[in-house]
Amino acid sequence: MSASKSKKEHPSLFRRYEKVIGVLLKYGFEDLVASGPLTRFKKAARMLVGERDGKSGLEYTRYERIRMVCEELGPTYIKFAQIASNRPDLLPDELLAELQKFQDNAYPVPEADILKVLHEAYDQPIEEIFEHFDPHPIAYASMAQGHRARLNGGKEVVLKVQRPGIELTIEEDIAILRNLAGIAERRFPHLSAFQPTELVNMFEKSIRKELLFTMEMANVRRFESNFLGNPDIYVPSVYPEYTTDKVLCMEYIHGIKITDLKALENIGISGPEMAIKGINLYFQQVFEYGFSMPTRIPATFLSSTIPRFASSTMA
Repeated sequence: MSASKSKKEHPSLFRRYEKVIGVLLKYGFEDLVASGPLTRFKKAARMLVGERDGKSGLEYTRYERIRMVCEELGPTYIKFAQIASNRPDLLPDELLAELQKFQDNAYPVPEADILKVLHEAYDQPIEEIFEHFDPHPIAYASMAQGHRARLNGGKEVVLKVQRPGIELTIEEDIAILRNLAGIAERRFPHLSAFQPTELVNMFEKSIRKELLFTMEMANVRRFESNFLGNPDIYVPSVYPEYTTDKVLCMEYIHGIKITDLKALENIGISGPEMAIKGINLYFQQVFEYGFSMPTRIPATFLSSTIPRFASSTMA
């Protein structure tokens, strides 16, 4: 979507442009918005910058400031940076080092908003579907958060619930990223070697898949089928009858964090042993099954040594 569209036509996208340009100006990227279609957002953007506290960030390197821009702009840009950090063939080592520092910096979604997503997904009150639902999240990240629940009959599950409004935010941010990539390629020919537009296209394909939890469920089931009978891995069950594009329902697993080395030692396994098994399973997944997991899936491994050891992901 072009930046030349009017505020009347796309008010939310216009506001998002103002924020993006404001953050770019704040961290010293005046050269990127010095001329061209983005200049129409600069006046309002500067007002946003003026309202902010803190330093401009100019005391940091350019690569550090790129990371700081992504952090301040939130989930879409953090995701983009995380994906770009896996492209050492395109980006310089110094920038890769900065992008690999990312954390999601997410915040929990209010209970009322989560309940609204669940009601829309199931088209009925959740108390008619679940024996119990815990409104307090056990994990949250940029695109979703996890809640414990109990099915009628007593089965413990986790509901991965998509953040409300995240789809629209991502659509707007993809449009802005594509516009910025094009401007960067035209104004700074030396950046063409980094293929910014291609990075945006790669990101768009990946993020659209992550937004479809039914696709994630299919990946879990494929993963389970591939490793069926392997004593070193346990894959939580998924429940298609309770899964939609915005809600993923899977078995709840009690486990030990891989960073809790003391707890692992107490049950008789060392960190290096666990790492070797995990690496072997990953190589088997990629090279034997040709499964690179376009969306991340929850999996448990080392079940023969660590009963129900869990390592789930939250996009």
